[in-house]
Amino acid sequence: MKKNYISYLTILYFFYTTLAITTASAQSRISQFTQAGLVGDANKLGEAYITPLNHAFGNLLNQGWFNTGEALRTGRFELRIITSAVLVPAEAESFDINSLNLQSGFRVEQGSSQTPTFFGGDSDGPTLIQRYNPPQVTTPSTIQFNAPQGIGLPLFALPMIQAGVGIWKGLELNLRFFPELEIPTTDNSSSFALKMFGVGAKWEFQQFVPIINLWRVHMSLGVGYTQLSASTTLNQPENVGIPYLSGITTPTAGFYDSQSAGYNVRGFNINLLISKKIRLLTLYSAFRYESSSASISVAGNYPFLLIETNASNPNFNRIAQSYISNPIDINTSFQQASLSLGFRLRFLSIVTFNLEGTYGTKGYHNASFGLGFGRFN
Repeated sequence: MKKNYISYLTILYFFYTTLAITTASAQSRISQFTQAGLVGDANKLGEAYITPLNHAFGNLLNQGWFNTGEALRTGRFELRIITSAVLVPAEAESFDINSLNLQSGFRVEQGSSQTPTFFGGDSDGPTLIQRYNPPQVTTPSTIQFNAPQGIGLPLFALPMIQAGVGIWKGLELNLRFFPELEIPTTDNSSSFALKMFGVGAKWEFQQFVPIINLWRVHMSLGVGYTQLSASTTLNQPENVGIPYLSGITTPTAGFYDSQSAGYNVRGFNINLLISKKIRLLTLYSAFRYESSSASISVAGNYPFLLIETNASNPNFNRIAQSYISNPIDINTSFQQASLSLGFRLRFLSIVTFNLEGTYGTKGYHNASFGLGFGRFN
């Protein structure tokens, strides 16, 4: 059993490493929108691209908290390894970039202006073009860049470790925790980190409502709060050999070295739990209200290209560069009601396995499974 437990933790560590890399990838991709050159445009583009991931992350933090309406008795405990997956709705896989009315003038001029979100197609997004025409310049010129690609899969999963202990008279406390995991890139040019913490409680209230005992079911209220934080260093270097725009002082060495991104997601849920135990099998359902919020920020200085429009500058009508500082600060929120149905199977007296499916009213649907070890009722 000890060997198997270590194996499970090794697999979980691998999942968290993969999760950290995926989160860092999202932060890196969103930083590509700094090429729009304006803080407002970078935030519009970034929010449209990352919002489905924010919703998915928040939704996953609210999954898997409870697998029975029965609270652990005083002194009884359980350690669970949980993995939850979310299927995002089809409309969350792309957005219309031209509908954002970017102030910088960047538009998609050829082909569809539908652009992948984080869950969209895994090929480069459409080309955004910014045009310069007379009298700004003497010869029409353009600046362009590609929107980032998605992961090519409308599915995302999150593993968690959760411990629960019975406190007193139908009250159970739960804790989720994963210490900060910091991973450098292979060339040590950047790094990314991830950590998670959560606390929850379940109160079996049926003891105060005698009629419920006649139904021979367990009913309780459960609440949970989880917070996940991630950060990464970024590396978008200066465009070597390209002069700076008129009026922009050439930055000193190290000006672009402090690029970073931070990501924070918080989830809260409240549940009405009902379960029926039949020997070693427990059937359960949960009526849930879930709420989450997410924030992502991109800090530091980032270079971008444009056309020199100062006729007195020797570089007039040619490509120049400038920079944008602390370009992205996005905050989103998500709420939905959901219904979960599942079962828990107990075997070897100290092991449980559960599987559940969840339907969400906003189109974010889930599947979760868990493996538990402990001293049960």
